[in-house]
Amino acid sequence: MRRSITIVTLVLAVAAAIGLYQMSNEVRRLERELSRHNDVLLREQAAIQVLRAEWAYLNRPEVLQRLSQKFLPLEALASQQVIASLSDLPDRGVLDPGPGMKRPMRRPASLVAGYRR
Repeated sequence: MRRSITIVTLVLAVAAAIGLYQMSNEVRRLERELSRHNDVLLREQAAIQVLRAEWAYLNRPEVLQRLSQKFLPLEALASQQVIASLSDLPDRGVLDPGPGMKRPMRRPASLVAGYRR
């Protein structure tokens, strides 16, 4: 009886040691994975900080003005381009047909009804 209790205790101790070893290895693996994820997170946060600084630089008024003058050939409005009243606008009751359409589309009544001259 005493011998069987000793053997059972020994088997349980070996099983507990093996389980503890496997759990320890799993914890080390998960800690390495967590460390890698933290490194990636720190790199991404640094990249976001750089992008925010670049965005702030590019949104400065003098930079925007210089870029708009370079890439947007805008001119001052001529007096003929200014619309004084709604009656100066063309009638938009019939829409211009697209390239593949045979008949003009009518504007929905709900949109035409809200327009007054």
